Amino acid sequence: MKTIKNIFLLLVLLKTVTPSDLAYYLEIAKKNNPALAASFSVYQASNEMIAQSSALNDLQLDAGIYTPSMEMVNGKQIAQFQLMQMFPWFGTRRYARTEAERAAGMAYQDYRNMRDQLFFEVSAQYYTLSRLNQQVKNKEETKQVLLQLKDLALQTMTSGVGGAMAAVLSIETEIMQTDNEINEIISQIGAKSAQFNALLGRAAESFVEISDSLKQVEYYFPDIIETIKAQNPSLAALIEEEAYFLAKTETDKRKSYPMIGLGLQYMLVGHDGEGHTAMFMPMLSLSLPIYRNNYRSQQRVNAFMLEASRKNYTSALNMLEAELIGIKSALDNASRKILLYRRQAELANTIYELVLQEFISGKTDLTAVLRAQRQVADYKLMIAEAVSDYNIMTAEIERLISTKENI
Repeated sequence: MKTIKNIFLLLVLLKTVTPSDLAYYLEIAKKNNPALAASFSVYQASNEMIAQSSALNDLQLDAGIYTPSMEMVNGKQIAQFQLMQMFPWFGTRRYARTEAERAAGMAYQDYRNMRDQLFFEVSAQYYTLSRLNQQVKNKEETKQVLLQLKDLALQTMTSGVGGAMAAVLSIETEIMQTDNEINEIISQIGAKSAQFNALLGRAAESFVEISDSLKQVEYYFPDIIETIKAQNPSLAALIEEEAYFLAKTETDKRKSYPMIGLGLQYMLVGHDGEGHTAMFMPMLSLSLPIYRNNYRSQQRVNAFMLEASRKNYTSALNMLEAELIGIKSALDNASRKILLYRRQAELANTIYELVLQEFISGKTDLTAVLRAQRQVADYKLMIAEAVSDYNIMTAEIERLISTKENI
């Protein structure tokens, strides 16, 4: 597990991060996202409560002044002061501190879980924007091809080939449709960029630089189930919760035992014409928790909560395993689609070149050329969508195994 983390960290360090890289935006999201910052503040607050959990109760000072002085055998009692410190039963403070540490541990795992979910959402939006940019690039390339076809159709018109004007008008229609599709995609990019900036904690109109070269993520899959058990924050939170209730059980058990108080009493006694005498008396106090029903009830509550935590862990692990199987199946399908679409795109491009030559030689009409060209464009679109889906699913697996600890 540590080896996998080290390899991942080394790859990150070796690569120069630029403003268009995903790692650059993940770092911004971690620093600026307000919801993540709020979660970290909750963790910090829980961490501060650890010191409070094992603190002793405040000293209790009782003071009394007699007016008039109280008559005694050997004089008059003028004043009395009593200082008392109560101590919980042996081990109570230690288990209370452990309880608070486990509560802070749960808060930290909640923070990790929110961070990993944020990283996934940023990654998904990043790959979606990259796909849209790739589609704009593909549409621009398609438009350039159509413009070349238009020039070719105009040449055939000047050479007197019949139907050339209809061919030019057909290409003009295709160019208009392509321009409209480009504008639609650009509009989608604007909306997605606003959502992306919201995740980064930036203004909606902030500039987003993302490469239009959509590449399939090279992903190495370790022993994922074991990695999930070791690193997934949802499971780690439930482990912390179980430890919390174990410590709480011990804390509450000791709260049902007596508290011990140690103190000192000071009395000031006056003697007629002979000055004053100070008297000190050590004191011992003991609380008597004789009403046991509430303590027994609390122990039963802790037992139920402990059992629930253990069952929730088993349920969460089963759900994560099922989710992982579903993602891996979809990932395999996306991988197969990418290979298939790339092969089909190569064939479609070959077909387009052949049909184009037949059109130039007058053996076929423009309709066949446009149909072949659309097929090439469609396969480019499908490749971009399949690669984007594949990358998003790898980000989902990274969320499950929490691989971005170093960011």
